[in-house]
Amino acid sequence: MILPIESSQRGPMKIARATLHQIASQLRKDFLTIVANIPRVDTLQKYKTLHEGVKQWDKHLESLHRTIQSELKRSPDSSQYYLTHQKPFWDFVGDFHGFPKIGTIEKAESAKELKDRMLSYGNMGSEQDLDMYILRNPPKTQDQLDQEALKEWQLNAKSWEAKVRRKAMAAWEWVSDVVTWVERNGRAMQNLPQPENQSIMGFQVQVRNYEGSETQVRLMNNLQAGLHDYREKASKVYPWLLANQLPIVADFDVEGSEEYAGSYEQDHIILSLWGLNDLKDMAHVIAHEMGHHIYKKVLNDKQREFWGSAIRGDLAPLDLRDVLSQIRPNERVYQFEERVKVSDPVLYLQIYTLMHNPSYMYLGTLGMSGLKELIDKGTTHVLVPKNPITGYAGKNSEEAFCETLGMLVGYGPMTVLSEVKKWFWYLQPGVKMASMNRQAMIQRVANSLEVPYHFSPVIVQEPKRKRNPYPYQGYIEFQGFEIDVENVKGSIRSGTDPNGKKWSTKMHNHYGELRGTTGSDGDPLDVYVGPNLDSPLAVIVHQYDPQTGKYDEDKTMLGFDNVDEAIGAFKKQYDQPGYYREGEYTALPIGSLGRWIADKSLHGKRFKIAKRVADMFS
Repeated sequence: MILPIESSQRGPMKIARATLHQIASQLRKDFLTIVANIPRVDTLQKYKTLHEGVKQWDKHLESLHRTIQSELKRSPDSSQYYLTHQKPFWDFVGDFHGFPKIGTIEKAESAKELKDRMLSYGNMGSEQDLDMYILRNPPKTQDQLDQEALKEWQLNAKSWEAKVRRKAMAAWEWVSDVVTWVERNGRAMQNLPQPENQSIMGFQVQVRNYEGSETQVRLMNNLQAGLHDYREKASKVYPWLLANQLPIVADFDVEGSEEYAGSYEQDHIILSLWGLNDLKDMAHVIAHEMGHHIYKKVLNDKQREFWGSAIRGDLAPLDLRDVLSQIRPNERVYQFEERVKVSDPVLYLQIYTLMHNPSYMYLGTLGMSGLKELIDKGTTHVLVPKNPITGYAGKNSEEAFCETLGMLVGYGPMTVLSEVKKWFWYLQPGVKMASMNRQAMIQRVANSLEVPYHFSPVIVQEPKRKRNPYPYQGYIEFQGFEIDVENVKGSIRSGTDPNGKKWSTKMHNHYGELRGTTGSDGDPLDVYVGPNLDSPLAVIVHQYDPQTGKYDEDKTMLGFDNVDEAIGAFKKQYDQPGYYREGEYTALPIGSLGRWIADKSLHGKRFKIAKRVADMFS
């Protein structure tokens, strides 16, 4: 880290100073270290280490740039040149953010597992035929699958390295010029304080950007009172937190524009201006960020799997038309919203999970006022938790875990629904919650540990259409979509390329045509079908021709639980790179795919819909 948290020392605060030039210089050296390590990544562990380093470096660069921008805006007339010549910097940052990632890697299977799976599809030949096929095409080991994923990543990483190296020089020139201007013309921003850890209310705290202004004095008082409140509440609900508390960084940057109250940074947590300003919520924020630490570093894979299954299994459909039908005559939406807060708080939270749920925030849902918009766009039913925690908990399983801990500590066990407390207590039995028979609860939850939640297997039926040559092998009805299956999972697909060369490949997922569609190639949209019939996600991969480098056609990915899994399945199906380009896909709720298909004016064209940040679906 550029500005590490130092070990705690007693006595008055000491200031370690680093000029902006020194910080920029260190960032440049760290960047060169990152790209120099690209060729050295030959194991998944090394990839993970490098990926973590990339994320940390990006945060430090963002912090430096925020400091520079703040100073430039203080003198807009004399700094106009630097404000209007940032393009090389942003071009570099945009490419750096494209650091390639390794998606979900398929688990290896034994020869027996492969044979049993192929037999379950039917129409795959006799057992002797399958034995001969498996003998000639043995299943890949986990190491082979890992190495294939790593090899694909290495190809993408090499391209990424070349791009960022090309643009780094111009970016660093701009940074160097503007830092020189700031240090000559700005206020004393070049001396960035790096206080050593202080003890505040018994917590190890590092104070940043504190200059003693009236506002900051008030926030400091808030911090002291908030830490006292957190200590009192945590000691009553979950003393383990106090014994394992991470250091806290309190950032008093009054002019900062952070949009979060706190953040988890592996070895410490940060309270931003927003978090310091809200005294009543500070205990909740600190406990929430400690929740990330527990989820990532304390829980094991089995426990995380259990929690994710419990959260997914709690989802149930909600008819938005029924919700809106409860609005009284002449009652405005905001009045209805206030009434529901009191009369049906569970429904209120269920609606507000949509604001953070990747499948629905994509459509622009904003609480109650967004329900009609969803209905107008064709979405009448949405999946909401039967036992909601908070609106933000709807983002993903990890945030649901953190919000549960945050609410338990910040506002008390009575604010968390009983079923959620049972799941949480199974993972963290040290939490104090009265009126529960611990052994009976653990037994009840443990019995359901292996039960899959909201997962229905995809069933391949007998073909419902005939075609010659190349007869269909089956038919799938997927959430209302009709799919004619050309190749079932495990079968061999073969053909001849434009150069007359014969090819064949094993299908890792069901593959066929989506009825009622016309792709850019004039044929129905090609579709790969994964294992989960209940997945609410559709991913459209914009495939390229590896020979010409031009866009070729779209491939639809259904039945996968997240974007990484869908992209990984697509990549696995091709034995050479070039078909997939990093970021060239569209992820959307499956309901939006239906509306796109229904719009005949879009048929025969490349699939286009408003894109969103990819990882919101991961």
